[in-house]
Amino acid sequence: MSRTRTTPWMIWAGLAAVLLATGCASRGDDAVIPGIRLDLDREGERKLLAFYLGGYVPGGAADPFQSGLLVESDGRFFIPDSVLTSDQAMHIRNLGPAAAGDGRVDWDEFEAFIVETWPDVRRAPASVDEALRRYGDWSDSSKWFSMDVTGSMSPYRRRISVELSALRAAVDALGSLDDAVIYPEGTVFVGEHLAVNSDSVTVVETTIMRKREDGLWDYFAYGSDGRWTTTIENEPSDLTVPTQCIGCHFGSRQFEPERSFPAEARPGPSGPRAVHGADELRTSDVTARLSNGLQEHLRRSDTILGLYATLYLARIGASHPDQLDRWELSTRDRLIPAAGR
Repeated sequence: MSRTRTTPWMIWAGLAAVLLATGCASRGDDAVIPGIRLDLDREGERKLLAFYLGGYVPGGAADPFQSGLLVESDGRFFIPDSVLTSDQAMHIRNLGPAAAGDGRVDWDEFEAFIVETWPDVRRAPASVDEALRRYGDWSDSSKWFSMDVTGSMSPYRRRISVELSALRAAVDALGSLDDAVIYPEGTVFVGEHLAVNSDSVTVVETTIMRKREDGLWDYFAYGSDGRWTTTIENEPSDLTVPTQCIGCHFGSRQFEPERSFPAEARPGPSGPRAVHGADELRTSDVTARLSNGLQEHLRRSDTILGLYATLYLARIGASHPDQLDRWELSTRDRLIPAAGR
C-alpha cells in the first residue's frame, strides 16, 4: 500500500480550510478565537469598541467585554461565535458578510455597519418632530437651559439646549469646583445649527446627544427636513454620524470660543467666534472663579465640550453671588437659591 507524504504546506492548507469552514479568525501564530476578528487599526481601539458595541448589548447599553459580546486576546478583539449564533444578536450578525473570506472586519467595514444599524439599535427618533414628542420642547426656557455659540465645531451658529432638571442634578452632585460635572442617565443635549440672516433664522441641522445606561452618549443627527441623516456639515469636510462624533468628544483638543472664555475668542477662518449672550458675565469675578475652577471645556469630564454648568451658575451668581460663597464648604443646597430651582 502506498503512502502519501504529508508536507508542512499540506498541514497549513488543511488548517486554513478548517478555519474558514468554522468561521474562526487568526493571525499568524496568534491564538485562534472562534468568531469574527475586529481589526480597526485605530488608536484606542478598545475604547472605540466599548463605545460603539456597548450600544449593541441586549437589554441596554453596557460594557461589551463584561457582557461577553466582545472578547480580547493579546490585544486583539473578537466577537465570538456564541454571540453570532444568539437570537439576541440580530444586528451583530450583520457583521458576518463583512468578515467573509478572511474572518476580519476592518474600519471601513465596521463604520458602514455602525452607520447602517445605529439608529435602529439605539432607538433614535426618526425625526425632529418625534424627538420633540419624546424629549419635550427644548425652546421652553422654563424647563430648558439654552446658549448660543459660534465657533469651531460647526460653520453655523449653534443653539445648544439641555433640560434644566439634568443640569441642576449635575450641579447638585458637585462637592467643589474641582469635581467633574457628570450628567445623569437620560440627559439630552439638543444642538440646533442655525443659518442667521438679517430677516430670518433657519434650522439647517439638528444634533442630539443622549446619555446611555453605561455612562456614554448616543449621537443622532437630522437634516433641514427634520429627518434622520448620517452626515452634518463641517469644514473642510462633512462629518459622519455617529462615527466621527467621538473624535472631538473623547479627544483633548480645545475649541474656540469655549477655550478662551471668559475672554473673547479671536476670529477664526470663517469669521467671529463667540459665546453669545454672555457679555455681562465676562468681567464678573464669579464667572472667572467658576471658569478657573470647573474648567469644563478643558476637562470634558463627561465628554461634554460646552460651558453649561459654568454659565448656569454664573447667571445665578450675577444676581445672587452670596449663593456661591460656600462652594468650597460643599454645602450643596446653597449653590442654587431656592428661587432658582
